[in-house]
Amino acid sequence: MKTVVVPTPCLTEWVERFCREEGEDILVLGDSVFARISKDDPCPDTFADLLKQAFFPKSSFFACHTGFHPAVFEAFLSRVCESRRRPFRVVLEINLRSFSPQWFWHPSWLYSEEISLLSSSPGLLESKDVRYEDNSVSIPGSDLRRVGEFQAWIDRVPQNEQERRMRLRQIFLFHYSSLIEPTHPHLNSLRSLVNRIQVRGLSLYAFLTPVNYEAGSEYGGADFLSGVEANRRLLGDFFAADARGATVDDFSLLFDRSNFFSNDNATEHLKYKARRFLADQIGSRFVRPNEASYL
Repeated sequence: MKTVVVPTPCLTEWVERFCREEGEDILVLGDSVFARISKDDPCPDTFADLLKQAFFPKSSFFACHTGFHPAVFEAFLSRVCESRRRPFRVVLEINLRSFSPQWFWHPSWLYSEEISLLSSSPGLLESKDVRYEDNSVSIPGSDLRRVGEFQAWIDRVPQNEQERRMRLRQIFLFHYSSLIEPTHPHLNSLRSLVNRIQVRGLSLYAFLTPVNYEAGSEYGGADFLSGVEANRRLLGDFFAADARGATVDDFSLLFDRSNFFSNDNATEHLKYKARRFLADQIGSRFVRPNEASYL
């Protein structure tokens, strides 16, 4: 059984499909973690496939796509709540990297037009006049000050071991160590999303996506670890204060580096065994929410 991934999502059509299919009682909001598979995997089932097969048969709708983030999720849910009266449950992926300047400002993942079509507040993430590469950043442990400087390291072909390690250090810091401010737009989107869920009396299960903390620790050192820990703590405080009643799991440090597409991979994409294990963890917690680990 394969989960269909729409190359260019038309979110208004997705909303209509979910609202039309009254039998679909679980709405899953996520990003490419649900769709990516490794070329070396012994089984081609995606994370979405594994969840659907074992725990969410015929009753789930996966609104998941590359680069999706809390602002997309909030806009999608706002339209669903306006259109559908039947109660449903929400599974929400929280990816630490989606808050980073690498993701947040990337023009391919703004989804400004899609958000404006769905949201009652058009222009939620309007494109800035500043080019992506020219955005200013301040990331603990790095002396780089523009997105373009980090991008140059990403594009660089290392000429020796020192350059290889420095390149990976800058990538891991860029992806995960930018501190999430309490005023971050994605945090505001999460707050609005949670409020809609509470007003409608819906059930929410949220989880933080696993990150390759072993590789990040090797190359980014204490700067990487302290950034990840601070962001995990901020999100934990957010859910404790603003999402009481939600079931929340933090899987950030669940897997060692061997479970990612490569040992030094600085994304959240998992090999088959890790996808299978994570699906089992989430599925069992979702059907038995009292056993979940709260942030």
